[in-house]
Amino acid sequence: MKRRGGDRATEAGGGAGGAAGQASAPGERLIFAVGVASAIAILVYFAWPMILGQLYVFDDLLALHIPMRWFYAERLADGNNFIWNPYINCGYYLHGEGQVGMLHPLHLLIYSILPFTEAFNLEMFPPYPLMLAGMYLFLRRWKIRRDAAIFGALVFAFSGFNMLHFMHMHLVAIIAHIPWLLLAIDVAIRGGTRGRVAAGCLAVVVLSASEMLLGHAQCVWFSFQAEALYVLLLRPWWKGARPIVLLAAAKGIAVLIAAVQLLPTYHMLTHSTRMDPVAFTSSELSLPPVNVVQFVEPYLLKGRVITDEPNANTHEYGLYEGAGVLTLFVWLGLAAGGLKETKRLAVGAIFLAAASLVLAFGRYGGLYLLFSRLPLFEWFRASCRYIVLVDLGMAVAAAVAFDALAKGGAVGDNFPRWRWLVLLLVPAASVVIYALAAWPGAPAWGILSGRIAEGAWPATTGPLLAGCAFLLVLAAGRGSRAALAGLILFTAADLGVYGLSYMRSEPPATFEAIADSIRLPERESFFRIEAFPTTGMTATIKGFRLVTGYMGLPPAKVLDYKETGPLRLASAAYKIMKYDALSASGAGVGRLRIEAVPAPLGRARLVCNAVAAGDVKSAVARIDLETTAVVDRELALDAGPAGTAAVTSDLPGKITVTAESPGRQLLIVSESYDEGWQALVDGKSAAVMPVNGDFIGVALGGGRHEVMLEFRPRSLRTGAMVSCAGLVLAALFAGALGVLLPRRAPTG
Repeated sequence: MKRRGGDRATEAGGGAGGAAGQASAPGERLIFAVGVASAIAILVYFAWPMILGQLYVFDDLLALHIPMRWFYAERLADGNNFIWNPYINCGYYLHGEGQVGMLHPLHLLIYSILPFTEAFNLEMFPPYPLMLAGMYLFLRRWKIRRDAAIFGALVFAFSGFNMLHFMHMHLVAIIAHIPWLLLAIDVAIRGGTRGRVAAGCLAVVVLSASEMLLGHAQCVWFSFQAEALYVLLLRPWWKGARPIVLLAAAKGIAVLIAAVQLLPTYHMLTHSTRMDPVAFTSSELSLPPVNVVQFVEPYLLKGRVITDEPNANTHEYGLYEGAGVLTLFVWLGLAAGGLKETKRLAVGAIFLAAASLVLAFGRYGGLYLLFSRLPLFEWFRASCRYIVLVDLGMAVAAAVAFDALAKGGAVGDNFPRWRWLVLLLVPAASVVIYALAAWPGAPAWGILSGRIAEGAWPATTGPLLAGCAFLLVLAAGRGSRAALAGLILFTAADLGVYGLSYMRSEPPATFEAIADSIRLPERESFFRIEAFPTTGMTATIKGFRLVTGYMGLPPAKVLDYKETGPLRLASAAYKIMKYDALSASGAGVGRLRIEAVPAPLGRARLVCNAVAAGDVKSAVARIDLETTAVVDRELALDAGPAGTAAVTSDLPGKITVTAESPGRQLLIVSESYDEGWQALVDGKSAAVMPVNGDFIGVALGGGRHEVMLEFRPRSLRTGAMVSCAGLVLAALFAGALGVLLPRRAPTG
């Protein structure tokens, strides 16, 4: 097909010089400005509630991230321990769980100096503009036109995965590192000079450590796979191992620096329900392949996706990448043979997207089973999150396709007509699916039975979007600069509406409004409530302590807290059976039912009978909970009346108890047991043991004693020492790079 004109770039290479000095082709600057304006519009709409001092509260934001970060900010303010959170799970190693990223320097800074709302929003918002900037600079390294680079950056930053996962703010923050890491790797391999190569390697150290300190190991694994593929694309091992060795050293040093997070997370992993083959399976949340219909029909289905598991939802299974992006992706597959300098990048992007889609299928695709057998990675779940690498590959491929269209002759002037007809398959597929959905009696067809959204517009949207995308790509292929600008506007609107409509499906609220909505009955003495999952963990904002909780690494518990006995041991005063609303008096309203726990036991108490049992759960069900405890070893205690115990100081991770007993007795504190707890009895070290399976116990002799319990886990202490060693190695690595690298490094 002959072209009627078009923009041609001055140069389209992938050399080490990057995009420096590349002149703008006619119209490129204007189209670039359209892309920047589109990105700013989406960012402003996203940030507007934050500007007004509100918080997004959708899903996990309110259930987990706001309460946990509130605790973190409060502990930074009052100077107390934030590593251990006593408000959830009868006490929990929160830093080990990882999702707050407590020791990340940025988090320590913003939550220390800013009010909570501003700090929370400052953590949540920046990953999106950072992704935008990182992807733009990465694409420019391949001398891709500025307008094509901003298009690819816009597509990745506002892709379905990143927008729909906005409630997983730590996850999105790690994903924001990926384009910057790819850029750093590119500079390290193709930098050309000693200074640039050294800068690239050190950037890999810093960025990789930052990722790991954010605490979501699965996303770090996704990032590593993208980085490894890019290294192979730039520098196959047979061309020389030096760049690969340098990058491997950089990643190793980053692991050492992040040990202060990695070792506690490993500790929590080995003490979580993920070690239970009955309670956990790595194939959970596999993406059913039928969800590929979302590529051409984003709003056809109820909830936009097809789910087959109770915990599945739109943001986990959302696969829509934009009609324009899909059309460009298919076009690039047809035209890749005519590319020149960007062909390697295009092939790598197509491979990444295709392989990642198969991995996202999890148990349906087979390939994921190979990864799930690797040590450590067998404990990852939600293979559907490989969608993020599908987005990455499609964004890069779309940018290369846009660049080729804009440069005109990059794919040759004789692009066969039949290829354009093949491209028509995209809107045709959407029309066919729409026709089936609209056909009388259609809800009965196939796997989509009963899953089609009501009304005509959801199904109609797909063909309209796919048709518009085809016409714009066709016009751009014929040399229309207006079509290129239109493609950016169309894609920004398409992705923006898809993502932002989901983000605003629950109205943002001020922190004060969130706190005021928590109205639960209180008591004078210490107590806990069993409120999860009916009210989530939001109640902890008001200081309520929960028996259980909602975390990424749920602790492995011995007792079943649906039963009355374990609730009594946990000092639970009541449980909330269902949730709708609460009156100011605390009485149940609507579907909510508050049920009192009879005779909850105290925060600290002494018992004079101990039973050693292998099956703790069964033993607890048989004993008198007030006078007897179940332990995991033989423990001799003196008979007689139980002494008294009173908590004199109850801080996070630090509890002081004054106890007085007539003989040798067992002190029980209703705080979750962990090997990290240490005890001082009258200033002398004493053993801490698990009691009744889940709680803390210390054996005391007769008389009056002051017992100080402090949470000081070995995983954190060891991790801190390894991290310090990593920082020293990073400094030595920087010095070695400056001395050992040749003045002019070979390029890839």
